[in-house]
Amino acid sequence: MRGHSHSEDRGIAAVIHDLKTEFLQILNTRLQMLYTELKEKLEIWKTALPLLAGGVTLLSGGFAALTFALIALIEGALAPNPYGWAIGGVVVGFVYLILGSVGLILARKIFRSKNILPERTLKVLKQDQIWLEKEVA
Repeated sequence: MRGHSHSEDRGIAAVIHDLKTEFLQILNTRLQMLYTELKEKLEIWKTALPLLAGGVTLLSGGFAALTFALIALIEGALAPNPYGWAIGGVVVGFVYLILGSVGLILARKIFRSKNILPERTLKVLKQDQIWLEKEVA
C-alpha cells in the first residue's frame, strides 16, 4: 500500500503547476521589462545617430579646412624655408594628437561612469535571484 493518497498526489501536482505558472509569469514580466527598456534606449539612438552623423560630417569638413589654414599659416611664417609645409603639418599633427588623446581619455572616463546596460531590468532580476535563493533555502 502506498504511503499517501490520490488526493495528496493531486495536491502536489497542483502546487507544482502553480509554481510553474508563477515562474512563467515572473519570467514573462521580466522579459517585458527588458524589451521595454531596450526599446526606450533604441529610440534615443534612432534620434541621436542621424544628428551625430550629420554633425561629424560637417565638423570633418571644417576641421580639414582649418587644418589646411593652420599649416598654411605656419608655412607662411617660415617662407624662406623649403620645408615650411612639412614643418607646419608636423606641428599641427602633434597638437591634434595631444588634443585627441585628452578627448579619448575623457570619453573613456565618461563611459566607465555611465552604464549602458538596461539597469532597471538587471536590478529587478538581481532582486528576483536573491528572493529565489531565500525561497529555495
